[in-house]
Amino acid sequence: MASRRSVDSLDISSFKNLYKEKAGEDLTDNVLDKLELIKVERGAKFPVNALILLSDDKIRRSKFPYAKIECARFKGIGVGNFIDQKTFDGRISEQADLAMQFVRRHISEGTEGYDGVYRKDIWEYPVIAVREVIRNAVIHRDYSLTGKDIKVAVFDDRIEISSTGLLPPTINYDDMKSRQSDIRNKVFAPVFKRMGITEQCVTAVFFD
Repeated sequence: MASRRSVDSLDISSFKNLYKEKAGEDLTDNVLDKLELIKVERGAKFPVNALILLSDDKIRRSKFPYAKIECARFKGIGVGNFIDQKTFDGRISEQADLAMQFVRRHISEGTEGYDGVYRKDIWEYPVIAVREVIRNAVIHRDYSLTGKDIKVAVFDDRIEISSTGLLPPTINYDDMKSRQSDIRNKVFAPVFKRMGITEQCVTAVFFD
């Protein structure tokens, strides 16, 4: 869905700089069109909702106030007193990495031994898998839902990551173990891939 505001009136300056840094190319109108981040109607160019979510414009917070990640480090193994809490409500292209930085601050890193003269450090959770789950939560959340946001909760014995919305209708619950995947927000996927934020988009991550 496209906004009635023109692309030129939307503040995407920071996103343009980030895209240039990550993708190695300028975010021109031609690139925006190729990535389906704009719609052209009668010669006028309008941003789609995905571009609004990637922008720094005030309309993003007014139109999508719950497009954010709420992170909390709870004391113990249950919801109650928390040690730390952060809200990340900036551009969604950066939310996942900020949330992952929060998680890393609150999980332990130990030493598994040495490989020759090099120390082998290991985290108490597989950080690559945790990062992928958070990124998938951002990419696949249902942004049409209001009153709900992504939540990342770190407890003494686990990490819980919850996203809004049900699985896409193309996903069969009975087939989940076969690693069936689909993309809810098809515009985000190629953008994030070009920026190196994710290599592939899956609906769920399974641990054997």
